[in-house]
Amino acid sequence: MPVIPDSAAMMDRAFQLSASGSWAKAIFLLTKTLRLDTKRWQAFQYRAELRTSQGDYRGALDDISEAIRLAPRERHLYLLRARVYSAMGEAATAQQDYETASRLGDS
Repeated sequence: MPVIPDSAAMMDRAFQLSASGSWAKAIFLLTKTLRLDTKRWQAFQYRAELRTSQGDYRGALDDISEAIRLAPRERHLYLLRARVYSAMGEAATAQQDYETASRLGDS
């Protein structure tokens, strides 16, 4: 009987790969994870974090924005996106996300 891929197990493997310095493989595995489970906002978040660390701000921004679309009440996602905007030199947009994160922290 064929093994059915498990998106949580795939994410765990991606964490292991990134911890060992295999960032490209981790990003590839997260991409496969998202093809399997398009609603797993945590995979979008983690892929955004990896892309940010590699300087792929546009890819990171796309991923974190999708994570926010899927989980709009997760304060830390706005903080991550604000850091990406800041790295891109978009201070005003980053400030909007910092303010949103602050409001979510108060609720």
